[in-house]
This record gives sequence, C-alpha cells and structure tokens, in this order.
Amino acid sequence: MNRTAIILAFFCVFGSQAVLAQNDQGQLLTFEQYMSWVKNEHPLAKNARLLVDQAEGNLRSARGSFDPQLYGGVNQKRFAGSEYYHISEYGLKVPTWFGIEGKVAYEYNRGTYLNPENNVPENGLLVAGIKVPVGKRLFMDQRRAQLRKAQAMTNMSQAERTLELNQLLQDAASAYWKWSQANALLNIDQNALELTQERFEGIVQSYLGGDLPAIDTTESFLSVQQQQVKVIDARQMVIEAKMELETFLWKDEVPLELEDDMQPQDLTDEVKTKEIVNDSAQSWLNNIYNLHPKLKMNRAKIQQAQIDRRLKLEKLKPQLDLSYNYLSGYDDYENAELQRAYLNNNYKFGIDFKMPIFIRDGRGEVAAANAKLDMANFEMSSEMLNVKNKLNAAINKLINLNEQLNIQTEAVINYERLLEAEEIKFDNGESSVFLINSRQMKLVSAQEKLTELQRKHKIAQTKVMELSGVLFRQF
Repeated sequence: MNRTAIILAFFCVFGSQAVLAQNDQGQLLTFEQYMSWVKNEHPLAKNARLLVDQAEGNLRSARGSFDPQLYGGVNQKRFAGSEYYHISEYGLKVPTWFGIEGKVAYEYNRGTYLNPENNVPENGLLVAGIKVPVGKRLFMDQRRAQLRKAQAMTNMSQAERTLELNQLLQDAASAYWKWSQANALLNIDQNALELTQERFEGIVQSYLGGDLPAIDTTESFLSVQQQQVKVIDARQMVIEAKMELETFLWKDEVPLELEDDMQPQDLTDEVKTKEIVNDSAQSWLNNIYNLHPKLKMNRAKIQQAQIDRRLKLEKLKPQLDLSYNYLSGYDDYENAELQRAYLNNNYKFGIDFKMPIFIRDGRGEVAAANAKLDMANFEMSSEMLNVKNKLNAAINKLINLNEQLNIQTEAVINYERLLEAEEIKFDNGESSVFLINSRQMKLVSAQEKLTELQRKHKIAQTKVMELSGVLFRQF
C-alpha cells in the first residue's frame, strides 16, 4: 500500500467506526420485571388460569348435588261436575353427606273418589321423614363420588396450571438470557474493534515515521475490517434475540414491542429469587413428591381411580334402604293420653331390599376399576423416577457450570495478561502485528465462551427451579 492508500483507509475506518460504535445505555428491563410481566400477561398464562376456573366451576356444580330441594305437585281429576280427586304435596328434601336424606312435606288431598290410601285430615297432613341406606350407598354413592372426583380434578387443574406456567417461564427465561448474551457479545466485539482501531492508528503513525513496514499497516487494516464484520453480525444477533423476546411480551392480549433503547440485565448480575438455587436444590430433590406439578397430577389421577373403585365396590353390596315418616294432622286432643297415642301411632315406615344373584355387573366394574388404579400407580412410579432423574441431571449440570465459569473467568484474565504482554513486546520491537492479532482473537474467543457459559448458568438455575416445580413462585 502506498501512503495515499493508507491515509484513505485510515479515514474510511474511522468513519465506519463512528457508526458502529453507537450504543446508548437506554432503559433497563430487569429479569424480574420481565418474568413477572410474562407470568401475568402472557395468553398461555391466562389460559392456564382458566383451567382452574373451569375445574372450580365443575366442583361448584358437584356440590349442587347436596343442595336442599323444594318440590311440589298437584294431580287433579274433574268429570261430569264432580271432583274425582285432588292430590297435592309440597315439601323440602335435604340430602346429607352420609347418604341420609331428610324430608319435610305437606299433603292436602280431597275428592269424591279419592283412594282411601290418600285420605288425610281436613286441614292436610304434615310429614317429617328420613331415609337411610343401610347396605349399598352407605359409604359411597354417586353424589359423593362426583364431588370427590371434582375436588381431585381441581387439584389436577392447579397442578396443570403450575406445569404450564413453569414451562412458559423457562422458555421466557431462555429468550431473555439469549438477548442479554447477544448484547454482551456486541459489547465485546465493539471493544475489540476499538482496540484494533487504536492499534491500526498507531501502526499507521509508525509507518509514516519510518519505523514499520507497509505490510504491517495492511495486516492491521484487515484486522479492523474483520472486526467490523463481527460487529455487524453481533448487531443482527441482538435484533433477532430481541424479536424472539418480544414473543413473550403481551398486554391485554395484544403483542408488545420493546423500545429501541431498551437494554437487558447484565449476565454477571445476580438474579434475586425467593429461594436460593444452589442451597435448595438438594432439598427440592428430597421433596420432589410434594413439589412437582406432574406428580401432583398423578396423585389426583390415583385419587380419582380410588374413588371410582370405592363406588364400584358398593355394587357388590345388597341394597337395603330404611325410611321413616312422622305424620301430623290434628290440632286438638281431649287429653294427654290421646296426644301420646297420636304421636306413637301416626307414621309410615318402609324397607326396600334388592340384590342381584350373580353380581356379574358389579364384579366386572370392580375388576376394571382395580386395573385402572394399578395403571395410575404404575404411571406414578414411572413419572417419579423420570422427574427425579431429570432434576438430578439439572443439578449436576448446574454444579459443573459453576466450575466451568470459575475456570473460564480465570482464563479470560490470563488471556488479557498475554495480550498486554504481547503489546509491550511489540512496542519494544520484539513482536509482530500477527502475534498481537492472534492474542486478541484468542481473548475475544475466551470472552465469548465466558458469555456462553454465563447464559447457560442462568438458564440452568431456572431449569432446576422448573424441574422442582417452584419456578412460578419466584416472580
């Protein structure tokens, strides 16, 4: 290169550097703010909450089976000017948890051709009764089974919501730290470009002073160009990472875009969580049965299968229902003896009995319910092992990343020392531009490797919390 070409290259590099070096600090979007926003506003998070609302609605519906019930009815016949009969009954039935049903009713019947069985006093008849299942349905019936299964389904829906939230927040955390790493890489490349530019400036001055050959300016200029290309690539990576991050940002079901000057939290910053990962990981492993949403879902399935089995077992019992109704239809008595006689002798009592001979229907349903329960238990055992192994692997990965981070941090420091030493040797005429560029390339590579490890470490921390089932509680 002649002197004119070198000077032109000098000004071209400085002009492009002025553009490439733009990097305002801008606003800061912290990791905690971002994760809280995703948890509260993302459509998938809202959809997960609807699962719980739906289950709670079904639970409320199941509880309705135990609501007191008003009833009433009239049956009347008139023909040829005569009232054959008028039969009416109004009352209140009150079901209870133990299968016992209470009843309070009022009967009023009249008519020329009224069945004698339906005769009541002139002012009507008050009835207070109770019905008790002694055999089948004593310990479990359809209403109780429906309510118990709805309660288990509510627990399952809450666990499913937690599982979906954990997975969503883990994906969101990965996108955030990818954005943070992209910004860190851009800063590394811009710093390297500034150093390369300063070196090129010094080499040009040395060449103009006759201390260095022209080929050194060419080699230094190529290094500047290579670093400029890396800065452009790094800027593109930031744009792509930012766009990926924006897929997790919503407000009122409308996607949001970040401001151009928005910046992420630095990879080296400590992330505050409600639970310390390194100290809590082993305790989470020990308590995984109670913490992990998948295992909670499996427990709910087992509960439902157990309820089904208890209900089917009732079919093996004979049906034996007892009913008693106290009747009251008189207001006045001549003496206390008549009152006592009335209280003791006015009632209706009934016994209903039914029992299939072979009970094949009941035995078949019990066998199917037993198989369903065994399948749920086997699924629980398999899922328990799977979750434990995944959490164990995540904990070991986090431990290994801690060690790698410490080693790589020291390596970056050593590469910086080597570059400084090489620059001193170059100033003393004992090194070359090639060696300095080589040292700088190794330093940049080490710094890039460090940011990669920092990103993986941050993601590994949230992964441990996700696999423990507690990530959603942190934000």
